[in-house]
Amino acid sequence: MPLMINDIFENIINKKSYRLLQKYPDTDTAVMIELQSEFKLPEICGLSDLEDMVEDGTCKILEQSNHSGSAEHLTKKQMQQINEIWNTIEPIIRNDELSFDEKKRSENIKKIMLVQHCAHTSLLRWLHKYWAGGCTKMALVPNYKARGGAGKERTDSNGRIGRPCKYQPQTDEMQIGKTEKWQIKHIVNMTYNKNSKYKMTDAYTKFIRTYYWNEETQSVVSPCPSITQFRYHAKKIWNLRKRIGEKKFDRTYRAIPGNSACEADGPGEKYQIDATIADVYLVSRADRNAVIGRPVLYFVTDVFSRMIAGFYVSLEGPSWTDAMMALYYTNMDKVQLCRQFGIDIQEGDWPCIGLPQQLLTDNGELVSKASSQLVSELGVHMQNTSAWRPDLKGIVEQSFHLINGRTRMLLPGGVQLDYRDRGVPDYKLDATLNLCEFNQIIIHYILKHNSRVLTKHPQKSEDIITAGIPAIPLALWNWGIQNRSGCLAKRTPQEVAYSLLPNGTARVTERGIKYKSQYYTCDSFIREDMGSQARINGTWQIMIKHDPRATKTILLCCEDGQYEVCTRLESYCEDWFEEDFQYQNQLEKSKGNANQKHNLKNEVAFQTQIDSIIKKAQAEKEQTDNVVAFPEKNKVRSNRKKDLLLQQKQESFLADSQHGNADEKQVKASNKVSTNNKCSAKILEWQREDDE
Repeated sequence: MPLMINDIFENIINKKSYRLLQKYPDTDTAVMIELQSEFKLPEICGLSDLEDMVEDGTCKILEQSNHSGSAEHLTKKQMQQINEIWNTIEPIIRNDELSFDEKKRSENIKKIMLVQHCAHTSLLRWLHKYWAGGCTKMALVPNYKARGGAGKERTDSNGRIGRPCKYQPQTDEMQIGKTEKWQIKHIVNMTYNKNSKYKMTDAYTKFIRTYYWNEETQSVVSPCPSITQFRYHAKKIWNLRKRIGEKKFDRTYRAIPGNSACEADGPGEKYQIDATIADVYLVSRADRNAVIGRPVLYFVTDVFSRMIAGFYVSLEGPSWTDAMMALYYTNMDKVQLCRQFGIDIQEGDWPCIGLPQQLLTDNGELVSKASSQLVSELGVHMQNTSAWRPDLKGIVEQSFHLINGRTRMLLPGGVQLDYRDRGVPDYKLDATLNLCEFNQIIIHYILKHNSRVLTKHPQKSEDIITAGIPAIPLALWNWGIQNRSGCLAKRTPQEVAYSLLPNGTARVTERGIKYKSQYYTCDSFIREDMGSQARINGTWQIMIKHDPRATKTILLCCEDGQYEVCTRLESYCEDWFEEDFQYQNQLEKSKGNANQKHNLKNEVAFQTQIDSIIKKAQAEKEQTDNVVAFPEKNKVRSNRKKDLLLQQKQESFLADSQHGNADEKQVKASNKVSTNNKCSAKILEWQREDDE
């Protein structure tokens, strides 16, 4: 059996244990160290001799290993001591040839003693502990289990452990055993660790009611654990992560090893986008007295420079449409954007034009099929944080915090921090600004934010500090564009707008391009005669883009990557949104069962009436005596003429009542006269009918 490095074997003769540190088959040598003495250093022996001793039974390999500590239960101070020892002996153990050679090892030990000012015995003890423990850093950890009773549970069967009760009688004192510890653990996990609303006193009350309450006497069983004993043992199994939940624990108490500055090397490499409800009430643009509520504010912030690169103010909840508009404004020329709201700026005041390389969002409206177009068509890589973790995109969250703090104090209708207190005024009554004016205020705030000196420099790299760039977002942006970044992608507004629109699937039919129960047409539909092809060969699907806010037109995706505008054929409901048509379709489908039952009822009533009429006719026919099995053709024509005259006489508007009682002969005579006056075409028609 070949020996392996780190094997521990025992010499049967001298009863000493050794660890094999290294073996050199080329020179037939091995390095081992004695484990009993803490000052022993590695020794060199013959490898073949050692293997022979193992084979003949003089030495036997042991399965147990020497003590090797773990860093899991070390305190900060203890770990610091281990690191100091490791840094001291590392120059000696770094190279096996130097450490196993006695002469060179002695020279290194002397050098370390002079430089580190440590004792010779300490160095020998540390080196032996390292080699005897398996040549790992954790071998330097002392065997704390053999040192006193730190961390051990005290057990004493003679009496109660711990400080004696000062006011409670000795008869009520209780020793906490395994059963009581299990009971405390069960109650704490069921109450205190499970819900943050539970207090320790509530958990203790639950504990007493469960295990130490006498239902018959309605009293507490004595002796029972005190609240102090319960709290002492409960703290050992208390788990804050379970108590407040994973999300809140990571948001509030997680470790923070870095910051967002290390995520981007230049402007435009990563943007953060998020939405919040602004702390101000607005009024309608048509009526200053009509309050329309609080708007939804979107910010797009650059990670590198802290510049606010885009924004959007909406009156509906956070949605893909609003996020789409925020990204559209981000790519837009800010001079033109501000001019739309009546504000004139220079190009250098807000130079953020283009789309980023990466976009960090939360697990919200941007987690959709529509967002995949940012990657495929615009080349923007999407990153999503986990839900309920605003701390993972703290830059844009801090922007919301700053603007809400300013707007609530300066703007009329601002929501103050005491809005839930009793007796405070209703802030809706102070609302004065409309949506356009609020957009103007947001633009002025963004310009101020981009030009202000930050309290803490977001970038502390050597080249930025050397260049003397101040902690101003605009200065960092301009410097980064020239020296760092090439990540911004400038695209035309139409290209961005078309790419951000959601994809959809339409169907080519003979009536037009059908999308959501509406029909559209375009030049390609007419030029390529798609309607006829659909009627002959059947319908087929095509890819389109649509705007939920305007259903009058859609975009047809062509094979060359271009888009063709399709207009709706029907002119009604021009002001309807896509949601309106969806609601109407769902309403019609929901009424389908009721309509089907109604139609079934009418069909049953119709067949019932037909059956009653047929039964009545069959009964009258059975009462007649002259039953003709096969009527003659000439009789059919004369009978038809008789019924025709009766029908004409009954339906005539100028019929004379005196002729109503004419006998049958006069009727026959009139039939002959009328027959002679009939045109030949009518006669031929009767003949054809009789022949059939």
